[in-house]
This record gives sequence, structure tokens and C-alpha cells, in this order.
Amino acid sequence: MKARLDHIGIVVASLEATRAFLQDFGFELIRSGGVPHLQLGAEFLGSQNQNVQIELIEFGDPLIREMRLGGARGRMDHIALEFDDVEEARAVLAERGVQTQGDTLMIVGSMRCYFTRPETSLGVVYQLLDYRGEADNSC
Repeated sequence: MKARLDHIGIVVASLEATRAFLQDFGFELIRSGGVPHLQLGAEFLGSQNQNVQIELIEFGDPLIREMRLGGARGRMDHIALEFDDVEEARAVLAERGVQTQGDTLMIVGSMRCYFTRPETSLGVVYQLLDYRGEADNSC
């Protein structure tokens, strides 16, 4: 079971300010979207010579934003690893004691994913994902 680094997720106080900062270093907006019922906006930035992207996440709800950022302007949230089969990866990691934040597979477009519980994955939240899903927006 091999993984590919897909992206690094960062919770930010301002999508616009963080995007502008990263664009100064040559990063370009690849795609944007979000999860409206969670008041969550997201943008993916990348550069032409790299396959890894940076996901910027902004929470519209000030209470959630404060909980996630604690007054900071940005904070690393997760590291996303792509697998051929996310269900297989989850099963292998479960045998090693790694737990996910929920039992329900999240689906956004063609992406299927789980997030690990940091206390079971060496203090880091990993997003385990694959791109085998149907075009759906159930997350």
C-alpha cells in the first residue's frame, strides 16, 4: 500500500490574504469551492513544476474559526495522502491502531476520504483519500 502526497490543508483567517501571499511566490489558484452548509470555503493553489497543492480552508462562522485558529492567522490542519483504494488503506491502518474521525466515508465530487484521529496517528491529522467516487457532493 503506497501513498502519494496530494495536498497540505491549512486553516486560514482570510482566503484572499493568504492566496495573495502565496501568489507572490508563484502559486496559482487551481480550483475553489467549499461546503456551504458548513460555512466552509476552500481554495487549492499549486505551481506548474509541482504536483502537490496547498488547500486553504476558511470557516465563515467566527466561533468555529476562533476554535480552529485560536487567534492565529493560519494553522496547518492536515496532510492529505492519496491511495489507490481508501477503504483498503483505512483497513490496513486500523490493524495498526489508527482510527478515523468517523465511520462514514466522505464523498466530494470524485474524492472519497476519511480523516484520522491525531491521537492515533502520531499527533497529525491525515486525510486518507482516493478519486474513485461517483460525481456526488454529499460532504
